[in-house]
Amino acid sequence: MEDELFNDPIDYLTPTYDNHKNNKNIEIEFRIGKLINNRFNTDISKEHFDLINNYLSECEEWDTIDFINSEDYFKDDKRLSVSDEETKCIKKEKLDTFDFNFIGSCYDIRVCFSSETPAKKFNITKNLLKRTKQRISYVIDGVSYDLTTVESNGTKTYSVEIEIKDIKHASTRYMLHNCFLKIKDIIEFCGALDPDAHLKLV
Repeated sequence: MEDELFNDPIDYLTPTYDNHKNNKNIEIEFRIGKLINNRFNTDISKEHFDLINNYLSECEEWDTIDFINSEDYFKDDKRLSVSDEETKCIKKEKLDTFDFNFIGSCYDIRVCFSSETPAKKFNITKNLLKRTKQRISYVIDGVSYDLTTVESNGTKTYSVEIEIKDIKHASTRYMLHNCFLKIKDIIEFCGALDPDAHLKLV
């Protein structure tokens, strides 16, 4: 059943995945959210965020669990991240984005291919957009579950994504299928799927 559920999305994504997998700066993320009027909103409820975090925290098989607190500043197409461990600046470029309406589910899925390259650091000024970020990353077999809380302008948002950390960990089809299974499990923590649930590319 799960092969049938993901076969078409995997077939569709495979050429893009193969096209980018030799890019050392590639970032591939599977995000949950809601498609509203063909726009993808990655915000999820705090209740669902806590459910997912509680479930993942009970697992004892993680390769690592990383906690990162940072302040992010944005200028043009650059992001400066300041944490206790380091200060780094990157330029992020969106390469390909695929949105799937997960019919019969409480959330939809976005698969995003981006390039992150080191950039020259810039000076922090009062007029820059600032976001305070807390992230927990549960890492296993080349894949990271990233749970992020962001506070900006007095508003707090919650998001969950799965990022492929080691794109060459296994074959293209295996990695895509593995990530779809993982993102499906996350969504099911928040609510049961309909028996005829299916994915539709938007």
